[in-house]
Amino acid sequence: MLILTQCYSAWVFPQANHTKEQTSRRRQLRINTCAKPYSCASIKHQSASIFLSFFFSSTNLTETPLGNGEFGPVYASERVEGPDYEKINQDRYNLLGAQLSVYDKYSISWSIWLYKDIGVQGMLHTNPNSKWNKTIQSFLDKKALHRLDAWGVQPSAESVAATKPLIDWINKVCPQAEDVYPTPWGTERHVLRNVLQTFLSAAMSDEFAELFRGFGKEELEECARSFSFEECVQREGLNMILREHAKDRNSTPTKHPELSEGDEEKLGGW
Repeated sequence: MLILTQCYSAWVFPQANHTKEQTSRRRQLRINTCAKPYSCASIKHQSASIFLSFFFSSTNLTETPLGNGEFGPVYASERVEGPDYEKINQDRYNLLGAQLSVYDKYSISWSIWLYKDIGVQGMLHTNPNSKWNKTIQSFLDKKALHRLDAWGVQPSAESVAATKPLIDWINKVCPQAEDVYPTPWGTERHVLRNVLQTFLSAAMSDEFAELFRGFGKEELEECARSFSFEECVQREGLNMILREHAKDRNSTPTKHPELSEGDEEKLGGW
């Protein structure tokens, strides 16, 4: 049996046997991560340590082969983070390299998320000056302001001011809302998912479509070509790390030991 995992939030499935303490720790990690989504240096050591220690302690009981098919940092951009964006991204490349080194050591299979996107975390991405990106940039700014995306969300004081009273009220009248499945979410993420990322996002979908009103065949073709390999930009820092760790392995061991002292030290500890 293969256990598929989601590294970005320090989850390991299935969750049935998770203790309340484990759930609380994962939820706090998610809160810390979402609160500082573009300050990876402040959370990278604890996120890697929590994920890996829990990962191995869970699989020790089952002795199953392991594979992580959904993981990878969200990267900074000059438009959002300013002139320090390259340094921020280097920290994230370093974290990814440390994670993949542990995967190499314990023969954990992996597949990075993801191959291609518009500049969030893909191995290659559309050019910021492409027809597609320039057409939708105003809407991307609005999505960021209102936190409409469930992944790669950016801080927004306006959105927090609108949702926090509702979250606080729900927790006041129904404290058990914090433990509604999926339990690592807590009330906050349930509210964000249902109110902003589902209802409000869907309500604004026509506004997004209007950006393409009046486009002829040539303009639509130009938008589509924005995603062609030749037109995209390669994220070289990411791809270099992946090339270093993309190699054939012999048989996968069925026993995954706990992290050694050297692993914890390498990843910065808890």
